[in-house]
Amino acid sequence: MQILKTLALVALVAGCSAETQGNMRYILATYDKDSLKHYTIHDQSWRIFDNTDAGKMMITSSINQGVIEGSKRGLTYGLAKKKWREEAEFRPAAEAYLANKGCKPTGGRLLLDGQYEFDYSC
Repeated sequence: MQILKTLALVALVAGCSAETQGNMRYILATYDKDSLKHYTIHDQSWRIFDNTDAGKMMITSSINQGVIEGSKRGLTYGLAKKKWREEAEFRPAAEAYLANKGCKPTGGRLLLDGQYEFDYSC
């Protein structure tokens, strides 16, 4: 099974830019599936990977929402506007999630389309 996962990752990364490959390696090294939390705010579901030891969290839309947005882009041959590329699209959910922990975001960056990372302090 591990061989299949490795082959799938190699195939995926082979078609990506060096920056995307680096970001994917960073994500895999920084976040694990055990840090996944599901969070809903204003009828929008989010997946949050929280690395409390590092004071970092990565936020991304739900899988269903990601599929919907990907389909829109595919059906319009890439003409539909990409969502979830700007900090302002992620910040309200990140702030609300972090506020529940008594924390605040201190900085952030887009890692991949639809995946944004925030540093935070508590």
